Amino acid sequence: MGAKRTVPVRVGIKDVAQAADVSVATVSRVLNGSETVRPELRSRVLRVSQELGYRPNPHARALHTGRSHAIGIGVATAYMGGFLTDLFDALENTLASAGYRLIVAGGNGERASEKATLVDLLNRHVDGLLVYMEAICDSDLASIAVGGTPTLVLGRTVSGIEDRCLTWDQRAGAALATGHLLALGHRRIGHITGPPRNLDARLRREGYLETMRGAGVQVDPGWIVEGSFEEQGGRDAMRALLDRKAVTAAFVGNDRMALGALNALWERGMSCPSDVSMVGFDDAYGAAFATPPLTTVKQPLEELGRLAAQRLLDDIRGEQGAGRPDLPPLALVVRASAQRREVP
Repeated sequence: MGAKRTVPVRVGIKDVAQAADVSVATVSRVLNGSETVRPELRSRVLRVSQELGYRPNPHARALHTGRSHAIGIGVATAYMGGFLTDLFDALENTLASAGYRLIVAGGNGERASEKATLVDLLNRHVDGLLVYMEAICDSDLASIAVGGTPTLVLGRTVSGIEDRCLTWDQRAGAALATGHLLALGHRRIGHITGPPRNLDARLRREGYLETMRGAGVQVDPGWIVEGSFEEQGGRDAMRALLDRKAVTAAFVGNDRMALGALNALWERGMSCPSDVSMVGFDDAYGAAFATPPLTTVKQPLEELGRLAAQRLLDDIRGEQGAGRPDLPPLALVVRASAQRREVP
């Protein structure tokens, strides 16, 4: 016979109370941060808790206090990559300073899955909810947002709950990128888009087209190639663009695709910006370290995370402020990947 398997026993609040020779109520007050416990008792309870390896049961604590001290965020995992790193860091740092933790859950970019993900987070009694998803419909989001749990929607605007939505004008960002290339004398400007189902991709394409029309430039359909918001998609799209049309510049729908597009130019023995100038979008971490360093449109995700976390904390505490916080604007970050072209 094999060795008998031992089952770990969870240390409970009663075990801590017995070992510290205090009441269960005293242990509870110490662990909940009450100031009514004498310092020497507090010190004893905390020491014994650590020695026994006691870990609070978050579900029991939520039932007792009405607070889980957790914030849930639902994201579309298909487009996360490293793009949301700054957002998550800012959320976690701001929430942690207030005694909250962040729970991240993905919805796989499908409507039913995204809705189920948010319902699951709510069933875990999170104190607040952040949504950075695109497939779930507006009516479901609006219903969740007015359901009693403080909720913020990131990256899109939902009718009826506009004051709970934090997003940037993606068309305006595309206009910054395209306008920069136009100002440098380019007219044959290609556009590598993200996947059509992605809202940001659609809005950036619209911004590109509007800016080109506003400059009196007739866009050749061959100048627009669909990508995937990932490096391989950018490389494949740039290959297709070079095979189709002789563009002098390209607005690429995000920085990850721009890195792949740079690789495609290198494969062809071409260089950026002397053969093709390029502007990306996001100002992702790798953009400044590309060869050449990438000109791009910056989305201040760190500030978005800080503002979103603080707004949720205010809602949880009942400190309703002046309404939706103002986001810092999108900004063009000029580096070395685009240069002036005098030939039309």
